[in-house]
Amino acid sequence: MFYLCGPEAMYAHCLNELENLGVPRRRIRTEVFGPPKDVTAQPGWPAGLKADARFAVAVKGRGALQARAGETLMAALERAGIVLPALCRSGECSLCRTRLLAGRVFQPSGVKLRKSDRQLGYIHPCLAYPLEDLEIQC
Repeated sequence: MFYLCGPEAMYAHCLNELENLGVPRRRIRTEVFGPPKDVTAQPGWPAGLKADARFAVAVKGRGALQARAGETLMAALERAGIVLPALCRSGECSLCRTRLLAGRVFQPSGVKLRKSDRQLGYIHPCLAYPLEDLEIQC
């Protein structure tokens, strides 16, 4: 078991190295809470996509809202008055688990999605950033 605790800048490097060593994600624990300060600096962020790009988010049965690429989907939902259950706000607890019906999101490494959740299209909006117009079901 590996436990990472320290400055945010160290996580991407350490997680990458542990993956290179073949350490399964279930054997890695981290203590970091909240979204990254600048998601556009995270490994895997799409080149050329600016944090202030805006996208439409249709929430099945609840209307629609606007979200910026550089803010979490959860922040956009809360701003629109849609509050989801949440505890860690770090992609760890699965309490905010939401179904992505259409569109794509960026989720930084370290988000703890079960394999079945990935296969069935679930995301953690606390650490999901829109990359295009979305449709979700809360």
